[in-house]
Amino acid sequence: MEDTDLRRALIDYRETIIWANAPFDVDARKASILRRSMIDQLIACKPQTVAEWHALIPPYHWRRTNRIEFERHAYSVVAILNRHWSRAIVLRRNG
Repeated sequence: MEDTDLRRALIDYRETIIWANAPFDVDARKASILRRSMIDQLIACKPQTVAEWHALIPPYHWRRTNRIEFERHAYSVVAILNRHWSRAIVLRRNG
């Protein structure tokens, strides 16, 4: 799975799970844990745990982040990240 596949998986999770039943609210979406800038940071920093995610992402990203959304979805997002990177390592070894 390439980074573009990971990006698609994160966007799909955001669209189908996080925002599925939420009314459209531009401000809420700008504070999403899976807004574009946060997805970029996740791909760049590659956290493997929720604690790493919180530690590796710059503080200015956290100031604008919906904490409730983070508490509800962080472990699922990290699971998506770990599946991606685990698969990438296996592909490199077998490549």
